[in-house]
Amino acid sequence: MGGMRQVNQITALFENWTMYSELLNDSLTAQGSLNEKNDVYLQSTAAYMEQLRAETERTYDILFNQDTVNNFADIFRGALDLFNNYIEGIGGGANVFLNFGSVVAGVFNKQISESILQAKRNFELTFNKNAIQEMKDQFASQILNDRVGNREYDTTQQEAIAKAV
Repeated sequence: MGGMRQVNQITALFENWTMYSELLNDSLTAQGSLNEKNDVYLQSTAAYMEQLRAETERTYDILFNQDTVNNFADIFRGALDLFNNYIEGIGGGANVFLNFGSVVAGVFNKQISESILQAKRNFELTFNKNAIQEMKDQFASQILNDRVGNREYDTTQQEAIAKAV
């Protein structure tokens, strides 16, 4: 029985030898055409875009290592959890703003006081400049009156005398 099967296979091979040799020849020549088609594809824009996409994914994987990103997310989540617990602990809402204001005032009290003092000095200097200018004007008019006596001069002569003083 086993011998009969092999005889049938060899007989079928000999009877279809031309078909088998054509298929073998086609497969050998087809490999060359497949390589040609592959070369054409590799030079196409689609292939370059695919290579670019692959490199982009590689860069993303290198930059954003999954373990590093997960660790950062855990740290950030823990910080938010602490912050939320703090807000709940002080009562939330308006208490948050009051507490935040007192913390800011406590941390920046020196800078705040220096800014207020500087604003006060600037305010005083502004008024002092006005006061100094008024004193200069009064002094100039007094000198003018002393030099010319109480004589009447026209406006241009008075301005010239004031400039000379």
